[in-house]
Amino acid sequence: MSRSARIGRNLYWFFSFVVVILALRWIWGGVEAAIPSVAHHLRNHAVPLYLHMLASIVPMAFIPFQLSNRFRARHPRAHRVMGWSAIVGVYVGGVALLPLAVNIDLPAWGQAGFVLAGLLWLACVSMGLFFILRRNLRLHRWWMMITATVIFGAVTQRLALPVFIVAGLDFKTAYSLTPYTAFSLNLMVFFAWQYRRSLGRALSGRKADTASRS
Repeated sequence: MSRSARIGRNLYWFFSFVVVILALRWIWGGVEAAIPSVAHHLRNHAVPLYLHMLASIVPMAFIPFQLSNRFRARHPRAHRVMGWSAIVGVYVGGVALLPLAVNIDLPAWGQAGFVLAGLLWLACVSMGLFFILRRNLRLHRWWMMITATVIFGAVTQRLALPVFIVAGLDFKTAYSLTPYTAFSLNLMVFFAWQYRRSLGRALSGRKADTASRS
């Protein structure tokens, strides 16, 4: 593994851990005090709010392990159990996000961003599930990496919000921008990383082929 890949992996683990801890803070302080921006959902949408907050923790906590080749090789049974748990967590969290998104106190275009984020969760994990049921491990892993990228939007969203506010945007505008920023930026980074890996492999293969001919 290259140095940049190790740094990326460690950052993914670190921020995933931080978001899991932050996501649990409402248990001690209550939703109103810990996450006041979503407290209005408690009046009419308390069940989907709690389902989303609890279920979304599972994939955020488990996916870093699932993407580890070493963990998968050493603990195949744990990989399967955690994988199915993560898939269920993504489905429950994604479905629960939809009624919250259309009732969040934001302009319509901001609500649409959160709806799109929830649909991306469901679409990507469905592709991962489809291919593991077909025993296509390569495409299953590919789609679960994309799912992890979209789920990691929870981290990017939290990092982007204060940046937008410092830049002078009001809270509602800044918050409305965060889902678009999160999944678009994460997917761009993911595909750029995949392109770089593919290019590196192609160049390595060409060098090996040239060396074998000389």
